[in-house]
Amino acid sequence: MIPGPGVPLEERLRDWLTVPFDKRVLVVARTVTALNRLLDIVSLIQTDRRVQIVFTTDPAGRAVFRRGVNEMLTAMEVAVVTWEHATAVEFHLIVAASENDRLHLLRGPKLLVAHGFGHQKYYPNGQVVAGMNPARLLRDGRLIPTVIGISHPAQKAELAITCPPAAEHATVIGDPALDRMLASHHHGPAYRRAFGASGRTVVLLASTWGKDSLFRRWPELPEATATALSVDRHRLLLVLHPGVRATHSQWQVEAWLTRAREAGLVLVDQRHWQAALVASDAVIADQSSLALYAAALRKPLLLTPGEAEHTVVGSPLDQLAASTDRLQPHEPLGPQIAALAATEPPADRAKIIAAGVSEVSSSAKVLRDTLHELLNLAARAPDANYPPAPKPAPQPISWTTLVASATEHDGALRIHRVPALRYGIPFDDNDFRHLIADLDTASIAEVSAARIIVCTDTDEREFAATAPALLTEWSHARLVVMRNSLGECVVHHAEGRVIASAQEPPIGFDPTVLASMVYIRLLRRQPPTGTGRLTLGDHTFTVRVVAG
Repeated sequence: MIPGPGVPLEERLRDWLTVPFDKRVLVVARTVTALNRLLDIVSLIQTDRRVQIVFTTDPAGRAVFRRGVNEMLTAMEVAVVTWEHATAVEFHLIVAASENDRLHLLRGPKLLVAHGFGHQKYYPNGQVVAGMNPARLLRDGRLIPTVIGISHPAQKAELAITCPPAAEHATVIGDPALDRMLASHHHGPAYRRAFGASGRTVVLLASTWGKDSLFRRWPELPEATATALSVDRHRLLLVLHPGVRATHSQWQVEAWLTRAREAGLVLVDQRHWQAALVASDAVIADQSSLALYAAALRKPLLLTPGEAEHTVVGSPLDQLAASTDRLQPHEPLGPQIAALAATEPPADRAKIIAAGVSEVSSSAKVLRDTLHELLNLAARAPDANYPPAPKPAPQPISWTTLVASATEHDGALRIHRVPALRYGIPFDDNDFRHLIADLDTASIAEVSAARIIVCTDTDEREFAATAPALLTEWSHARLVVMRNSLGECVVHHAEGRVIASAQEPPIGFDPTVLASMVYIRLLRRQPPTGTGRLTLGDHTFTVRVVAG
């Protein structure tokens, strides 16, 4: 008995259908990485009511990175069929992004594509190029895929050497992921808003998996970068190859990154790496497809130190690694990142990208025409376009503790706030330095040491009732504050309450920074109320503080 698939695929069950589709398409999801690539491809036909798309995984595929695929399919609410059912039904099209599944057991024309930027890496412990394994492309001397989608004619020449039958069925389709990001460029501001990055410089860390990866070689870099950047001027994102989560688990990865996340790091969801890259202003990466995509999108790019033994010699990734500056681990990170964000990417990177993708921005039409040809369907529209890359759910700015310092220049108070490390809590008031702690997330030691306590998950009525007691409970604190719905900072201190507001503040402004201005006034024994000038980064604006 074949288990029910959730979508009736057999002819005898067509009376149960509401939309009488003509073509059955099967997506073989080996890993999250492969699934992300395949979603780019089927986005070109997913709105066509002539087509029903279902998904499956090969339980005997023995993919080391299988963890997370079933969870992602469940979250997407797609129709999933068991492998046994998939092998019992004939499909009009089967799409896959790995030659390592048992595709020979599936019936129907098969489109096989790479799951990264071309073919840049060797499989571990060997010299077989990933995606071009002759032992997996052939079965009993016969080629398994009907069409092999490649991004550059040179890859066809490589196949002609390693697997001649495959070369005869190779078609240049371009790079769907790159073209989808290029087609999503105008959504950059929306992605930035979703990441809580409006008005900030977005710094993206990107790590592949394995011993050559950023996260393996420099595991403290996310935390070190987070604590080197001003929270009022920067937003730090981290994209990890899905294989990292697959081998170690989401829980463990989040646990290892706890301190970096407390410092404001955003661990990007696996479906939103494209949005993160489009939103970024500066990228720090290892030798990976994402580094190539960053270069293709003309993002300022630094690579981490060290070589990668799995990079194919002479490949575009090898060329990029040889021509790109490296992040220096023994020099301060803040100035290196500031210099990177201000850098114009070198023009010669276009030649490197052209060596990996021959026709940029052309894949949508070529690929859609290929899909229609395999499905024996006529195109209903002359143009083919990718939908925008998925947008993440809103990620509010969050941190656990900050160290704030201040200086004066030209009549304005310049405040600089960076994340605090638990082993680096400042107790002195040099240059008005003080600790700010979020009551909802900080440790008891951090709240005990804080001069300013921020109440995040509260409303004004609750805050008014509890703030005096909090000042009594945490005797080291001088202020208890909250952000109100008007974008103001409500400040409770020993002698009363004031409300601080900013006139024409920078985009993405966090009102809690105004509490530091009030704190410094009280430290100087000045009245907390009145107007003043405040500088954050290169933006100076007026602050008004009134009795509340």
